[in-house]
Amino acid sequence: MWLFVPAQIFTRQWLKSFEEFPPIGGTTLGIDGVHKQLSNPAARQ
Repeated sequence: MWLFVPAQIFTRQWLKSFEEFPPIGGTTLGIDGVHKQLSNPAARQ
């Protein structure tokens, strides 16, 4: 049980960092983005 308090503090700080540095959306790491790049030669550049 005593381990939960430090874990809560760490998690709270980690979640608070998303306010300062929000995650970037629209990346092409998904299969849909890769498929679009492969099917559109102009998007490869």
